[in-house]
Amino acid sequence: MATATEALEKFRTLLNSLTAFSCMSPPFSTTLPKPIVRGSDVQKFGYMAMLAFTVCGSFWLEFFLKTSVIRRWKRALLSILPISALFLIWDAYAIAQGHWFFNRDRMLGIYGPFDIPLEEFLFFIVVPMAAILTIEGVTTVKPHLREKEFGKDEM
Repeated sequence: MATATEALEKFRTLLNSLTAFSCMSPPFSTTLPKPIVRGSDVQKFGYMAMLAFTVCGSFWLEFFLKTSVIRRWKRALLSILPISALFLIWDAYAIAQGHWFFNRDRMLGIYGPFDIPLEEFLFFIVVPMAAILTIEGVTTVKPHLREKEFGKDEM
């Protein structure tokens, strides 16, 4: 927590120095509130909370608009898994080289191969699935967009 406080103080100092020579007032007060200390129990769910919000924001389309994406789960996984595998390899390489890291305070602490956290594996499933559900939801409500992009279905 000390490093976050030090960083905040440096930011305040920088803001004060920038606004001291300006003829305009700063867009917000330079006396920023002190950071709220969150317990480590809550903090470790940060990445999972983002994934949960992603699920809540798009998976309802499956049930209310009947997009049938989850019903065709094999097709969805065949679309998602090859690209996800490439990105996970990229993640593993970046972690090994020190170019990329995950804040262990914001992770559940479950790690898979190559020191990649569970949340990252889930990210590469949940986010593409949300994108597919969103596209299918839009083209369900506005079928003319599907026809414009992909042509008429021949059945």
